[in-house]
Order: sequence, then C-alpha cells, then structure tokens
Amino acid sequence: MDCKVKELIKGTVATIDVNNTVAQAARKMVSHQTGSVVVTDSGQVAGFFTERDLLERIVDKGRDAQQVRLGEVITRDLITVSQDSSCTEALRLMNENDCRHLLVFNGKGFLGVLSIRDVAQTVGERHAKKDVMVNVLGGLTLVLTLGVLALLVFQIPRMFDVAQRVLE
Repeated sequence: MDCKVKELIKGTVATIDVNNTVAQAARKMVSHQTGSVVVTDSGQVAGFFTERDLLERIVDKGRDAQQVRLGEVITRDLITVSQDSSCTEALRLMNENDCRHLLVFNGKGFLGVLSIRDVAQTVGERHAKKDVMVNVLGGLTLVLTLGVLALLVFQIPRMFDVAQRVLE
C-alpha cells in the first residue's frame, strides 16, 4: 500500500463559517453529499464538524440544531496529516485517534479532507490490480506446465521405442 495522501485529495471541500448554526451545517452536508464540513473563522480553518458530532453533541443531548452555533460544538483539536504522508500513516492516525477523517495540510496551507473511505477504496483498487496480475501470471504458468506435460505424454511411446532398441 505505497500510496501518498496527496494522491487522494479531491476537489472542493464543504466549508461553513463558525457563526452558522448546526442546522445550516447539516443542510450543507446534505447538499454536498458529505458527512462533514470544515468550519472556518475569518477564512481560516477553525474546526471540523461531522455527522458523528451532530449525533453525539446535538441529538443525543437534546439540543436545538436551529439555535446552537457551530463554534460551540465543533472539534477544534484537529487531527491533521501532511500531504506527503503515506496512506499507511494516515490509517494509523485515524486508528489511534478513533476518527474517520483527517485534515490535509501542505505546511500551513489547508488542502482538503481525507476520509477512511478514500483510503479504503484506493487500497482496494490497488489490491484488485495486483490480484489480476497474479491471476494472469498464474494462468500463464498453468498453460505452460500443461503444454510441457502434453509434450511428455505424446513423447512417451517414442521414449519406450528408444528404450527397447537400446536394451536389445
């Protein structure tokens, strides 16, 4: 699994200002068909808000998503990864921090969000390509082996003739 995080960063990221409500963030997640939004304050990354946060910090606590501002409930202790990190390192960070998303940075510049789904899909595709290659090579080896065996089977009568002549 020798992929790099920068290979997995995709186009645009859903962002929303810290002063918006949780309900507005939820609508943004729905409209962008994503499970998270990057929360900004004066154009800078201030935090992260996910479906899990919505369930644990709003729904489970009986809070009103129309009234609660994102600044009150976002994750500010961000788990980040460098664009030059390996996918293995990203998975290790996700596992250690019990999270499914990492914010990707190039130095201090924000590049995007990496999800566990992105990594799993890439790893799966790479393994599938390797499996195809292994199957092709295995198939060729089998064909060659069967060809050699077929030649031997057809040569056995001749080998007996030669052996009989030698023994006489």
